[in-house]
Amino acid sequence: MKTFKWMVLVLGLGLFARPVILHAQSAPDSIVAVTAANQGLSQVAREDLPLTGTFWLITSNGYSLPMPCAPLDQTLPIYAVSDTVFIADGTGGLVALNLHRAGYDTVAGVLAAQANDVVALVNQIATTQMLRPIMRAMGMDTPMDEETSGGSGFNNGLAGYTWDTNQLWLEITNISNDTAFVNLHNATNQVYAIWSTTNLVTPMLTPWQVETELWPGDTNCQPFTLQTLGRQNLFLRAEDWTGVDSDGDGVPDWWAWNYFGVVSVNATNYDAFGNTLLYDYQNSVDPSPIVFSIRPIQYVNTTTPALPLTILGGTPFYMAVLVNDYNTDDAVWVPYNTNLTASLSGGDGNYDVQIGLRSHATDSTPTWRQVSLILDTVAPVLTITNPSSLIVSNTIINLQGFANETLSAVSFDVSNAGGTVTNQAGYLTGSYLDYNVGAYTTNYFTCPNATLAGGSNSITIHATDLAGNTTSLNLALNYVADTSPPTLNVISPVAGQPITGSSFTVQALVNHPAASISATIVDAAGNTNTVSGLVENNGQAWIKNLPLGASNNTVTVTAVFASGETNAQTFSVIGNDIGLVVNPLTQFNQSKVTVTGSVVDPDNDCVFVNGIKASYIDDLGDWEADNVPVSPSGTAAI
Repeated sequence: MKTFKWMVLVLGLGLFARPVILHAQSAPDSIVAVTAANQGLSQVAREDLPLTGTFWLITSNGYSLPMPCAPLDQTLPIYAVSDTVFIADGTGGLVALNLHRAGYDTVAGVLAAQANDVVALVNQIATTQMLRPIMRAMGMDTPMDEETSGGSGFNNGLAGYTWDTNQLWLEITNISNDTAFVNLHNATNQVYAIWSTTNLVTPMLTPWQVETELWPGDTNCQPFTLQTLGRQNLFLRAEDWTGVDSDGDGVPDWWAWNYFGVVSVNATNYDAFGNTLLYDYQNSVDPSPIVFSIRPIQYVNTTTPALPLTILGGTPFYMAVLVNDYNTDDAVWVPYNTNLTASLSGGDGNYDVQIGLRSHATDSTPTWRQVSLILDTVAPVLTITNPSSLIVSNTIINLQGFANETLSAVSFDVSNAGGTVTNQAGYLTGSYLDYNVGAYTTNYFTCPNATLAGGSNSITIHATDLAGNTTSLNLALNYVADTSPPTLNVISPVAGQPITGSSFTVQALVNHPAASISATIVDAAGNTNTVSGLVENNGQAWIKNLPLGASNNTVTVTAVFASGETNAQTFSVIGNDIGLVVNPLTQFNQSKVTVTGSVVDPDNDCVFVNGIKASYIDDLGDWEADNVPVSPSGTAAI
C-alpha cells in the first residue's frame, strides 16, 4: 500500500545540455505532423483529451520523458497513439542541427533521423509491454500478480525502463519528516528553477509556482531538498533559467525570484534607496535591504508576546528571533509573517531580544534590531490612604492611594442611592524610585470628586500597569453627615501685615473641598465688602480681589459646611501703598517661574518673591526675579 502520492514531472522543452542550431522548415507541416499522418495517427483537439494519460513531447532534439498530462503549451498539436497514449509536437516547425550527432550535419539528414525517431516511438508505445514501464516510470503504479510483486500487490518495475541520461531529469530518493530529497541530473548550465503544482487534472486551479532555485555545483547529480508542507500530491519540473527574461525588461527571472520570490517584477520599479531594479541588477546591488523599527522597551504580560514591527523599506521574506543570545549565527530563519513573537521562558524579569529580518535571497544581509522586554505577569496591588476610615462625613471626597508599581491608567466607579457612574478618570500624582532595585516601586494616584449619597456607597478603583495587567479594589463607604464645624486656617496674609496695592488675595485651608468660603472686609472708613472664594479639591481655599483701604482693615473669613456648621477667623491688615506692582505671570505648569514688576523707589526698596531676591533691570524701578519656586501642582502662590 502506498503511503505517499508523489510524482515527478520533467519537461524536456528547453532542457538539453548541448547547444543546438535551429533551422526553419521549408514545408508548411512539421516532420512530426507528416510522420504522424503516415502512421495513421489522428490529431486530437485539446477539449477532447482525457485529463490524464501518457504524453510524449517531441522537440527538435528528439523526445523527452513521458508526462502524466498534456503539455502546458496550448498551441502544441497532439496526436493519439491509443486512447491513453499521445504524442505532442513541440518542434514548432523547426529542426535542430546538432553538430555532436555525427552523420547528421545537414537539415535533410536531421529530418530523416527525426522521422525515424517518431516511427520508432509509435512502434514502441503501441504495445502493452511498453505502456507499463512508461506509467511506472512516471510513478503511476499498476496492479500486478502477487508472485511478480513480492506479495505487495504493486510494483514500480523501474528496472524495465531505460532512462535517457543525456537529458535533464529529476529523481526523488527519499521523503522523511515532511522533507523530500531530490536529485537534479545533467544540470549543465548556471541556474535552474524547480517548479511545482499540486494538481495536474485542473492545473489552472493550482498553477505552477517556483519552489526553489538551484545553482548546480555538480553537473552529474545536484542534490537538494524541498519541504512537502503536508501536500499529499506534488508535481515537480525543472527549467533552465540561464538567460531567461520572461517579460523582456532586462532583469532575468532568476534574479527577480532570488530577491523577491516572484518573477513578476519590473525593471523600472524602485528599491528602498531610490534605485531602479535594473540598476541594482546591473551593478550587483541588493535591491531589497530590510529597514524596520520597533519600540526599544516594552512591558509585556505573556510569555509569547507579539513583536509589532514597522517595515520602513524592503520586503522581508525570512525572520529570526534570539532571546538573551547575542550570537546571530545561532539564528533559525523561518518564513516571515506579521505574527512575530518571542519566547520568554525564564519567568518575570528583563529580556534582551534580537530580531532579524532578511530578504528572499540566500546571500542577503540580515538587518538586526534589539528590543528590551520586561515580563510582568503580576497585577498591581493598590493601597488606599484617603479616606482613612470607611465611615465618611463629606458628600464629595478625593480618593487617594498608591500602587506597588508604575501604573499606566487609573479609573473609578461610584454606585449609591443617587445612581451609578462608571469609568471616571483618575490621575497619577507622583512616584518613588527605589535605587536599590532600579525601579519605581510606588506610584501615587488620586480619584477626585467622588460624589457620595446618604447610606452605603460602593466605589471600585481600576488600575492598569505598564504591562497591561489590571486590578480592581472595592470600597464600601458609609456616609454619615458631620455636625461638627469645619476647620479653618488662614495662611496668608498674616495678622497685622502691611499690604500694598488696591486689592489682595486671602489664602486659607479647610478640611473638606465641599465647604464654601467667603471673606468680609471693613476698612477704616467703615466701608464693608464681602467676596466669595473657591475651595480646591485638596482643601486649599482662595478669596481673590478683596478691596484694600488705607490704614487698618478688618477681615473675617468664614467657612461653611452644607449642614450649616460654620467656622470663622478674624484678623486685620494695613493698607500701605509703596508702589509695588507685580505683572501677570506668563508661565504655567512649571515648578519654577520668572516674576517681573516695578517699584516707585528702587534706591531704597528691595523686592523678594517667595524668598528669591529680585534684580532691578533698569533705573526706573523695573525688577525681575528668576527661578521663583511655586507649588509643583495646583495653584501657584506668589
